[in-house]
Amino acid sequence: MDELDFLKDHWQKEQRFPQIKAKEIRAMAHKSSSSVVKWIFVISILEFFLGWAIAFIIPSTEFRSSFEEGFVTIVEGLFYVVILYFIYQFFTSFRAIRNTKDTKSLLTSIIRTRAHVERYIKFNIYYFSFCVFTASVFTLYEKVAADADKSIGTLVFYVFMFVLLMAIVYYVFILLVRLYYRIVYGLLLKRLNKNYEELVELEQEVE
Repeated sequence: MDELDFLKDHWQKEQRFPQIKAKEIRAMAHKSSSSVVKWIFVISILEFFLGWAIAFIIPSTEFRSSFEEGFVTIVEGLFYVVILYFIYQFFTSFRAIRNTKDTKSLLTSIIRTRAHVERYIKFNIYYFSFCVFTASVFTLYEKVAADADKSIGTLVFYVFMFVLLMAIVYYVFILLVRLYYRIVYGLLLKRLNKNYEELVELEQEVE
């Protein structure tokens, strides 16, 4: 049982000072929500710079065509723009929750933050899925083009084995990505959802 749960349980047992206990629980939920959103903001920044550092350290792939190079550059540029947008939204959510005074505004900020986090997770999963798929298509196209002089049967067998292997790699990779977001952001969202439910219940009991 955490501090907020203990305080709520104590408040329910001690009904002599409901307004005082309600204020304490509200303040605790406020503080907890602010801390959760701060961690969401910090983790998203760390992810951004970690991804940028990995892309900078790992040697860039030599593209076989200017189309592939331009395509990858545009996709990566759009990815960073969208991620920066989400980071900005997390920052504004943190400020909104930290500076919120009344419960209704706090509830609204929590709902908005949950929506941003859910969209952020979906975007990253879709982006990684798209990257794996396009990388597979480019690689398959280049291999088939390089072995165009081989028999049709050999090419068909190669394409089949390549698609099967990439399907397995794709499934495992996306599974790991989803697991990461479920563990990291799932725990934070669970805490945020609990705070939201506590505040809603508190409003109903105080009224």
